[in-house]
Amino acid sequence: MTKAHLSDYRIAFDPAFSFSTEAALFLRRALQEKCDLLLPLAGEEEFKKEDRVFIIGPDSAEIFSPLPYGSCRVLGKERSVKVEGSDLFALTQGVSYLVSRVGADGSFSPEELSQNLTLQERSEYGSDPEAFFPAHLRHLPAASFPSGLEEKRRVLRCPKERPFVIAHRGEHSLYPENSLEGALSAWRCGADAVEVDIQRSADGVWVCMHDADLTRVTDAAGKIKKEGYPHSTQLSDWTLEQLRTLRLRDRLGDLTPFPIPTFEEILRACRGRIFVHTDKRFSYSEDLLPLTEKTGSSESIYLINHIKAEEILFFSRSYAERGIRLDNMLRAKETEASREACEFLLAHPDLTPAVIPRGDVVKWLEEDWALVAEYRERIRFGAWFLREFDYKGLWQESRRRGVGIFMTNHPIELIRALSEPEE
Repeated sequence: MTKAHLSDYRIAFDPAFSFSTEAALFLRRALQEKCDLLLPLAGEEEFKKEDRVFIIGPDSAEIFSPLPYGSCRVLGKERSVKVEGSDLFALTQGVSYLVSRVGADGSFSPEELSQNLTLQERSEYGSDPEAFFPAHLRHLPAASFPSGLEEKRRVLRCPKERPFVIAHRGEHSLYPENSLEGALSAWRCGADAVEVDIQRSADGVWVCMHDADLTRVTDAAGKIKKEGYPHSTQLSDWTLEQLRTLRLRDRLGDLTPFPIPTFEEILRACRGRIFVHTDKRFSYSEDLLPLTEKTGSSESIYLINHIKAEEILFFSRSYAERGIRLDNMLRAKETEASREACEFLLAHPDLTPAVIPRGDVVKWLEEDWALVAEYRERIRFGAWFLREFDYKGLWQESRRRGVGIFMTNHPIELIRALSEPEE
């Protein structure tokens, strides 16, 4: 059996497929973390036949039967190892598998790498979230998974603790936004909370979906006006039974096998594991809190800006009398309102000292940063980081200036960046 070493190899990818590049970068970073070795990247047209390479690219449908979503092939030979898949999830799963088979010294046997990998069956984790393995951790031991809810609660309540990370719409770099899988992947990658959007179906069931129109993230457009389906793509016109027939799209627009989850499913899966940050409009007293009690997940949510500070105090104390802790965050649109929120929380130490000034950090003014500097030893300040630009530098600068709660579309990258020592 041939023995090889990473230092002899390059990582090649098909430049015609953007997700091939992303998977190649994922592989290089993962191997570098494991073996402290940086492999050079090259497009497929840039390497020679005599090169030793890891090739990341789409499946060879003209040679093999096309692969279903989430499945990939790893083909190992003496001079090359090829990872084939038709979507980003599949390729990430393939390179995760490769990393697991390479020794800490960078050695491996190419011939032993050949493998067919398939998407994990929902039946494996639908009733047992502990059995869920996301693509980026699929081949790592369970011991590496993050702590439970109580540790996350301690982090949320302490301004001097490590950053508290909220995965915006779940971990949707690999899974569809607002999916059960995206929520579980957020938990597995180490996020402290998962933000989900909830809307009511035509028959009154709360489901997880951001858009009022189903077109962007599902295959609803191909079913409207057909027998048994509504004549519009507005979520509020669809019953839960009809919504269950739809499938979610990933961030690249590829159709996945994942269905739209109910909010109750998300609550049950996250219970005791990760906080659930709710968005969209609803009634805490009539909708959310009764549902969390039904699912035994009351302590997995926190109260946010949908209600006033006095109402947060009322709910927190009324639930405390029943032995249930409700955490909270206060949001404000202006600096003076943020100051009032800080003083309110400091006057009520039984509440969580967490304030979000203005939401998205790009909207912050210098007076907001001055407020953070004034209260940062006593208040946990949060911000949303939802724009697509040089977010790593912005994360680190915001942390240095006193932000302790981060909502992001990139929880895996954020956790890695914020784990680095502050300069």
